[in-house]
Amino acid sequence: NGRLQQRYAPHAGYDRRPGARGRFAGADGQAAAGGDFGLPPRGKPDPFETPVERPGLPPAAGGEPGAGAEPDAGVRGRDCEEDFKKFVLKFCIKPFPDEIQNDVKNFSKIFFVGRGQDFVSSLEGALKLKEIAYINCLGIAAGELKHGTLALVDEDTLVIVISTQESLKEKIENNIQEIKARGGKILLLSQFEHNVDVEYFVKLSDFDEEFMPIESIVYLQQLALATALDFGFDPDKPRNLAKSVTVE
Repeated sequence: NGRLQQRYAPHAGYDRRPGARGRFAGADGQAAAGGDFGLPPRGKPDPFETPVERPGLPPAAGGEPGAGAEPDAGVRGRDCEEDFKKFVLKFCIKPFPDEIQNDVKNFSKIFFVGRGQDFVSSLEGALKLKEIAYINCLGIAAGELKHGTLALVDEDTLVIVISTQESLKEKIENNIQEIKARGGKILLLSQFEHNVDVEYFVKLSDFDEEFMPIESIVYLQQLALATALDFGFDPDKPRNLAKSVTVE
């Protein structure tokens, strides 16, 4: 390939002979150590690798920016451990509000909606409501609402929205407005105050975003439990489910 030859031609140590397979040749024309794998000789930089500067790291001894050491892993570990201790000490399981829970069973369609880590929480919430309350519901990525889901939204639809990430708050508000424009009712779980009107709101405690799925999922599990009990179902013995799978 002519263009490849032109690109690699300036590198004198590169073996361009047919069959060389990108090896680096030494002064005697023999492949250098590691050459069979297309690697540069020991002690020499790879001439084809584009240097990447990593902002925020101190320069190395040679003065090159971005070549400093990573932050101490022990420091990162201690910071994470302290955040987790604060979460464990302050986390408190609160009962799901009765006035909201009593209305859930009156809707014919229920969707759970979230973005990023909240999408995973929405899947768990929908799963629990299906397993023990036997309500047909779905967990949906908020960014995919227009791919069919909005066509199902009407006045008999409840959309449970999880919003625990401040960077995605505005996008979630746009999703809520789209749902309300079609007559859907909103149950919002969030630690933030949002600039949209919703029918139901559950205020979450304000922890680091990494821990928020734990709290939001616990609320959704409580909602499923309360709904199942209202219907008279035994949540400890869901029908058609087994503790172990014996058939494929």
